[in-house]
Parts: sequence; structure tokens; C-alpha cells
Amino acid sequence: MYIFVSLLAFVLWLVIAFFVLRFFFGKYFHEPRRAEIAALAAAVAFAVGSAWPFSLRAGVGTVPGAPPGAAPSSATAGPLVASTPHAAPAKPPRDVSALCRSAKAPGGQAKPKAAANPNGSVNPVASTEHPDTNVADGGQMKRGEHYRVQGWAIAPEGDRAALGVCLLIDGRIDGRSRVLYGFARPDVSAAFKRPEVSLSGFEIDVPAGDFPPGPHRLQVATMMGRGEMRVLSDARNVTIY
Repeated sequence: MYIFVSLLAFVLWLVIAFFVLRFFFGKYFHEPRRAEIAALAAAVAFAVGSAWPFSLRAGVGTVPGAPPGAAPSSATAGPLVASTPHAAPAKPPRDVSALCRSAKAPGGQAKPKAAANPNGSVNPVASTEHPDTNVADGGQMKRGEHYRVQGWAIAPEGDRAALGVCLLIDGRIDGRSRVLYGFARPDVSAAFKRPEVSLSGFEIDVPAGDFPPGPHRLQVATMMGRGEMRVLSDARNVTIY
């Protein structure tokens, strides 16, 4: 029915345009035959030109089989905004080196009564110059090279992250190493079933040349606030040469 009505309107428009144009062209062309041909050509051109944009617009954004003028569905129309928001970028780790320097008591001793903390672990120590070479417990560290101490540490209660961590050299807080705390550790969060402990990874850059040659004991202590520190049970005995 819709096609029939459209076709009828098109024919009526064509006939009306023909007679109107023939009247005006008859005054320009002195021969009636030429006026009729020109009027017919112009009427057809006008009719096709008027129908063409509507035919294009009718097919844009419609669902196949839907009636003309139907609004596009969400299956065919692109969304104005993303359907799912972008994940928030992860927070960068914090440099807590200054906290370690300020936590040094007179003589460089750890602040008071550094109790043990079972909630943490230290990875094998690796040289930054030779990352494939790990320094195990009882291994050696070469002076002039930097070594990376990595692992994770949270509060002893297991319900939150720490303020940070510090490196202990022979029981003394070291203020020369660069300490980053807050790396993402989804495995720790999954193990404790707490999202609060997900940013609990640490990385400590140890310049071996800043320490005297000989045997040393490396430990990592968690900072819990108010000067309280908890030493991880995971320690490394190394020899600097």
C-alpha cells in the first residue's frame, strides 16, 4: 500500500510539473514540440531529484523489515558512549625512601623492638646489571653493582597494607637504598581474600658499593606507623666483595 501511494504521488507530481513547465517553455520555444520535450525532460529530472534524497534517508539507520520512519534499535545504532567504562589506571608505587631515612634512630638502629611479621616474603636478590643471575641466601654481591630486592609485605594482622618497607643491613635501617612500595600484587589479595592488601609489593634498589666488603645480613621491615616496625622472617645472608 505504501509503495502504491508513493508511486501515485510521483506520477501526479510528474504530470503537474510537465504542464506547468510546458506553459513556461511554450513562451521560450516557439515550436510546441520542442517545448513539450523540454518540459518532459525537466519534469522527470525534478521528480527523480526530489525522490532520491528521501529514498536514501529512508534506508539509513532502519532495521530491515521495519516500517518506514521506525527508530533504529540498539542493535544497529552505535552507542553514544562506551558501554563499559575504562578501568581506572593502577596507582604507581610510592617512593618511601624518605620515610626510611627519617625512621633511623641514633646510631642507625631500628626503632624500638622490631617484632617479627609473618605476612611478607622476599624474592631472590637479583643484580640490575645481570638480571638473570640471582643471589641466593649465602651468595655474593659485587661492589659497584646495584641489586634489586623484591617481594611483598602487609600488616601482621593481614587486613591492610603497610605504610611502607625499609631495608635493614645487619639490623640497622638503611637510608641509602631507594625503596618503592605499592606494586600491585593480585596474588596476595586473592590469598588473603582482601582487596585492601593488593598494593603490597615492594622493590628496593641496593647499591652494593655503599657497604663495606664482607658478610652482611639483609632484612626487610614493614613500617606500621608511630615508629613501629615489623621485620619479615625472610632474610638474606650475603657477602659483598
